[in-house]
Amino acid sequence: NTAVTSKVGAIGFTPTAMSVHPNGTVYAVTSSELITINIDTGVGTSVASLSPAVTIQDLTFDGSRLFGINADSGQSYEISTSTGTVTNKARFTTTWGTYRHGFQHDGNSTFYYMPNWAFNYGQDAGQIVTVNPDSGSESTGNALTGAHSIYAMGIYQGVIYGIDQQQSSQGSMELVSIDFPNTTAKSIGALPNGIRSLAGTK
Repeated sequence: NTAVTSKVGAIGFTPTAMSVHPNGTVYAVTSSELITINIDTGVGTSVASLSPAVTIQDLTFDGSRLFGINADSGQSYEISTSTGTVTNKARFTTTWGTYRHGFQHDGNSTFYYMPNWAFNYGQDAGQIVTVNPDSGSESTGNALTGAHSIYAMGIYQGVIYGIDQQQSSQGSMELVSIDFPNTTAKSIGALPNGIRSLAGTK
């Protein structure tokens, strides 16, 4: 497998995170707006202003419910896909400064949360944390091996992928597949610098 990328078109916005609704619609957030993205043209369309405006570094759907995470604080949110209303959910204690965190629902019953613990390069990406935005439950598991800084995660055909910043260069990004039961990541291939979000269909 290789990480082949193709340019589709200009979004017209600066999204910080994205995720795909079960109906196939791609949703994304900017610093102040909820948008949709046309996957054929790349064009973004405003749905609503985020209310209140919050910083979100990763998005994930649990069924039709859209959740986001703030890397600065560990605060999770639920975002209305029709009104842009942002509701505070659980605030997770496992956080690491102002770096990005991967946040992904597995399509069944588990939210995975990957605090970016490895910004000093040369370390593994840290413990895998399972969380629940509704109940606030949080459980730290084994360390993920084979990756260094998981910036964001997305799921495609049942496999969770991550954007990994490599230890060898402070800008070298790779696409990795993540096997959470075995706590390992496998390199797929290099990504262009600047990619910070993933989205796919479960």
